[in-house]
Amino acid sequence: MKTLKEFETVDRWLQFVLGEGIKSEATEKTYLHFLVRYCRFTHKTPDELIAERRLQLRSEDEVEERKHEELLRDWRAKIEKDGLSRGTAITAHNAVKSFYKANYVPLLSKSPKHWKTRVKKVPTREELARIIKVARNTRDKAIIMCLAQTGTSLTDFVDIFTIDKIRAEFNRDVEPVHVHMRRHKTGSEPYDTFLGADAIECLKAYLGEKLPNNKNPVFAEAKRTVQFIVEKVSRRAALSPSPTGQTHITPHGLRAFFSTSMTLSFTRESSHTKHIALVDYWMGHILPYGGAYMVPPIESQRELYKAHEEAVSIKL
Repeated sequence: MKTLKEFETVDRWLQFVLGEGIKSEATEKTYLHFLVRYCRFTHKTPDELIAERRLQLRSEDEVEERKHEELLRDWRAKIEKDGLSRGTAITAHNAVKSFYKANYVPLLSKSPKHWKTRVKKVPTREELARIIKVARNTRDKAIIMCLAQTGTSLTDFVDIFTIDKIRAEFNRDVEPVHVHMRRHKTGSEPYDTFLGADAIECLKAYLGEKLPNNKNPVFAEAKRTVQFIVEKVSRRAALSPSPTGQTHITPHGLRAFFSTSMTLSFTRESSHTKHIALVDYWMGHILPYGGAYMVPPIESQRELYKAHEEAVSIKL
C-alpha cells in the first residue's frame, strides 16, 4: 500500500504548502495527520477524493457540485464532537481545504473563524436579479451591479472607483470595461477588475451615455450610505434567509457573490483552471508571504472575464 506522500495529489499539495511559505516540519506533520483522518472518514484515498471532486464539478446540479463542501463540514463537526478544540478543528478544516486548492479543485465554502461567526447572506443570480428589479432608482441599481460584477471591497468602491478610471473605455463602448484600481488597504497594491454588461447598462442609465472629464468618484455616497442602500433594497426583495436567518444583503455579501460565482465558473472550465487566481486578483486580494500574481495582459484578462461573465450576470 502507498504511503501518503507517494500519492501524486499529496505531493502536489505539499509543494503548494511549501510554496505558500509554510516550511515547518511540524506543520507538514500536522497537515498530513489531518489528511489521514479525513481520508479515513471518507473511506477514500487522496487521489480518489480529488478525482471525485473534479467529476462532481462538471455537474449542472449545484447540490452535486457542493457535496465535498458538505463532506468537509460534516467531518469538522465530527472531530469537534470527538473532543478537538474549536481552534484545532479549524486548523484541520483549513489543512484539508488547502489540499483541494492545491489540486485545482478548490472548495468554495468559507473557513470558520470563531463560535459566533455570523453567516452572511450571499445572493444567487436569481436573487440578485430580483434585487435589481425592486430597486426604485438607477443609482441604487448601478451601485449594486457594480459591486456584484467587480468584487471590489466597499472602501475601494467608494474611494478609488472614479470617473477617470472608466471614462475612455466607457465612452468607446468597450465591453467588459477595464478598471485599474489601487488597494486602499495597502495604498500601494494595484490591481485590475472589470465591469460586465449588466453593470455598464445600469451605469449608463444612471450617468448617461458619455462620462464627464473629471476624477470624481463614480458614486458620491459615503460607505455607510452604500451599505444602507444595499441592505434596504435587498430587504425589499424578500429573499430567502441564510442559515442564521439573515435575509438582507451587504456589500460584503456581493463581494462574496463575485468570489463564489467566478471561482465556480473557472473551476468548471478545465482549460481556464490555471487562471483561477485571477478571481482573487480582480478582487484586490494580495498573496501571502510577498507572493506575486502571474497577471496576463489586459486584453487576455478581458477575454477571460467575458468568458465567465455569465456567472455574475442577472440575464438568466
